[in-house]
Amino acid sequence: MRFLLNHYWMYMRRHPELPAEELLRLTLNEKNKTLSDIEFKDLLYRFHHFTLYMAYRYRCKILKTIIEHGIKIDVFGKSWQSCLLRNHPNFIWHNIDLTTEESLIVWQQSKIALNTMTWHKNAITERIINSMLQKAVVLTERNPYLEQQFSEGLDILYYDLAKTEKLPQLLNSYLTSPDQLSAIGENGYQKAMQTHTWESRADELLHIVREDASSMYL
Repeated sequence: MRFLLNHYWMYMRRHPELPAEELLRLTLNEKNKTLSDIEFKDLLYRFHHFTLYMAYRYRCKILKTIIEHGIKIDVFGKSWQSCLLRNHPNFIWHNIDLTTEESLIVWQQSKIALNTMTWHKNAITERIINSMLQKAVVLTERNPYLEQQFSEGLDILYYDLAKTEKLPQLLNSYLTSPDQLSAIGENGYQKAMQTHTWESRADELLHIVREDASSMYL
């Protein structure tokens, strides 16, 4: 188990853009190991805490890169108490856990909402849409699903985990262009309202259910 975990970690460092399940398949294939679906899911679950640790590790790396280039970041939540960055002058730590409603107010007041994915690398999160619905510009790591839904520089901003050193320049270019930033926030809001509300998700789900039901009677 330790041997597999070491190789899983190695693949995570080499390919931070790949989802956890694909990284685990690469690890097993390298060692010519074959698992049933149930065994695979069980192993993926057993590695879950390590996956969370790696996501936290990258999140801290991103924050460190940004604040050390003179850009201030506000973070919320008591869980940041153990973060080694919390005493940096550009790391503005609010030691409170926010409710959903309070989070929406924070995003309304934000120029840019920074997002990191927890290794579900071909998906979207509620945090992204909630930020857009408050007209905050979302800056998130790119993935195939997001790139299908949103256009870079038009309604969203992307970064690459393998190139975090480019983040300060990207942020400064937009923070010094308030009109452009405002336009991206408005475009993101319109896109989220059109296709990514809970109502649109429900319609999409019902459409899938109806298609499946009709195919059963062909």
